[in-house]
Amino acid sequence: VINATNNGIELDAQNWGRDLSENATVDLGAFRIEENTIGCQDGISITMEYLGSYLTGYADFTWDGLQIQDNIINADSDGIYADVSYLAYENYNDSQAHFGDFLFNGNEIDAMGYGMYIDGIEYLAYNMYGYANATFGDFEFNNNTINSSDDGIYFDDYYENGYNMYDNSEAYFGDVLINDNIITAAGVNGDGIYFNEFYEIACYMSGNSSFEMGNFEIQRNLIDAQNSGIWVDYLEYLAYENEDNSVAVFGDFLFNDNHITSGEEGMYFEYLQELSLIHI
Repeated sequence: VINATNNGIELDAQNWGRDLSENATVDLGAFRIEENTIGCQDGISITMEYLGSYLTGYADFTWDGLQIQDNIINADSDGIYADVSYLAYENYNDSQAHFGDFLFNGNEIDAMGYGMYIDGIEYLAYNMYGYANATFGDFEFNNNTINSSDDGIYFDDYYENGYNMYDNSEAYFGDVLINDNIITAAGVNGDGIYFNEFYEIACYMSGNSSFEMGNFEIQRNLIDAQNSGIWVDYLEYLAYENEDNSVAVFGDFLFNDNHITSGEEGMYFEYLQELSLIHI
């Protein structure tokens, strides 16, 4: 049991496996924050930057991922805050960077601010060239029970991932899953799920570079919100201005079987461009 006047748990992880070269190898297990009971100002705060970045030569970085699961959080402000940025950033030659799943599942959150505030998932596999390879597991936000005064789950940016890849570089991303949550957003401006930007993904690719991503899903959520149930703002500029023999493959965009009670829009989509498959 953790009772704190500020953050219950704070992780500021930077520069793990950065600037590896030649045949350097790093293999890290998963980082798990699970089954904690927390009463505090902010529940869990996670910042991860420049992991497995600036790799050259035959450097190989592997990290088994992040698991924030099955915690009970009572927060005077935000329940969970996360910023994941600059992973596999500017890698080249024959380097390899492999990341496991990022799991935010099964948490019970009562928050006076945001239930979850995902500040950024951005600049991943950015500006890679040569034969550099980067893989990412799933980003999951599933089976959480959230009572919040502001948005239940707020995503600021999923931005510029797989951006400006060239030569024979490769990037693989798993699914983005926001499924099976029970959300009550009771404040005047409270949205159930607010996704601000899914923007400029797999853009400006050239040469023989390749990008693949799984599904983007917001499904089977039970939402009671004072404002909008599900709001998706910018879902645009996917595979924009690519050239040569580059390949970008996206899975489906799925918005199915959600049950929403809201004071404003049930689902609202704004600025949708460059999409191939959307199922609502």
